[in-house]
Amino acid sequence: MVFGIRGARGQDQVVSCVVTLRSFPVLPSYRSSARAAEPSVVASGQSPRHVPMRATRAGRIRLLAAGLLVLAFVGSGCSGEPHPPEPMGPPPMSVTTTFMTDPNAFTPAESDAPLDFALTLAVRNSRPTLVLSGRYNLPAAVRARYGEDPRHAIYLVAINTEAFRIHAAPVGPPLSPTSEPPAFAGDVFADEATGEPLRGVFSVDVPVALGLPPLSAPYEFFLWIDEHVTPRQSFINPSNTTPREGHEVLPITGPAMLLQRTESDAAIPSITIQTTEGSSVVEGVVAHELDTPEPVPLLYMAVERPVMQYGYARVVLPHDDESRRLHYDLDVRHLFFNHEPTGRVWVLGMMGSATATPAALRVPERPAPVDGGVPAAPITDATAGSTATAAAPASAATETAPPSEATANVPAPHPAAGEAAPAPSAAP
Repeated sequence: MVFGIRGARGQDQVVSCVVTLRSFPVLPSYRSSARAAEPSVVASGQSPRHVPMRATRAGRIRLLAAGLLVLAFVGSGCSGEPHPPEPMGPPPMSVTTTFMTDPNAFTPAESDAPLDFALTLAVRNSRPTLVLSGRYNLPAAVRARYGEDPRHAIYLVAINTEAFRIHAAPVGPPLSPTSEPPAFAGDVFADEATGEPLRGVFSVDVPVALGLPPLSAPYEFFLWIDEHVTPRQSFINPSNTTPREGHEVLPITGPAMLLQRTESDAAIPSITIQTTEGSSVVEGVVAHELDTPEPVPLLYMAVERPVMQYGYARVVLPHDDESRRLHYDLDVRHLFFNHEPTGRVWVLGMMGSATATPAALRVPERPAPVDGGVPAAPITDATAGSTATAAAPASAATETAPPSEATANVPAPHPAAGEAAPAPSAAP
């Protein structure tokens, strides 16, 4: 017979124990196999094999009374296995869609911060997930750039802190190559505007929106729109197999930066960004730590407005004592994959715990190809023969005369079969 005893201790623990009364000889007889496993009272100086296995009726009653007394003192209840801790607090947040605009219990309180967010575990279709609840309080210039709903311009960025892979997507409805972009009537180059700040709240199912891998991994998350970027928050994304809507942004291949040692006294770690009017090249100084177990790459990101194209580069810096501070320059057009930016591009750099101040530039138009891009007519055997025939009389008539300006640049005729090519003439 098995009696379970369960008692509460504190608010977050459950104490469970099991009292087995099989050893108490309550039944009149036992099988021989059970008898061999039953404990018995061993008198002083006697071996267990010489002690009778059957107790008196009075002894059985006393043992049974002792067991009932323990049950009455500790509490009641029966259980064959230890009872797991009962869940405490409110139930987890439940979501059914990827993008939400209603506030919830985890939405940050109103503040003067342009962007703020909180991360919490949630449930979607009985699967664990991660939800970001955010709030924006952006200046009127953002309304002039992107209209009354700036969610399609606010990027949620996730950095895998082990592999340093980057995932990014807007916190509003996704803009895929086949989807229609929102109606845009603003000026992405507007830097000043009057009016009330642009305020709102939003929530995002992070793994689905960003297209994170289904396996659990540590990430750093932050929000970014133009000159406004939030501090990063660390969180371990749970394993989740819900179908993804976003996708990972592919980094560029090959070298993207020209790095040179510099005598700058920039603080370690830090990143600076400088732009030049009329140029798509940015430059600056990156100062990085060397006492890390493994080199920490420099991550450089760019977003083009208003088409909302996103790209980035991941650059591993030299890891020697003379490379603590490096001057870099790169063309931001190289940060985009199969895309030629033509609008306003915002760039952001970060490495380890350092984050640069975002900078903006207007991408200039590339110069037109020579001759309008029309290739010259190729030389064929027919054209070569006609050229030689026309040039022969002229060369015979002026054999001893110096070449005139009109004939100085006439190409020499192709030699006939078996003849040697004429020697090149000296430049006048």
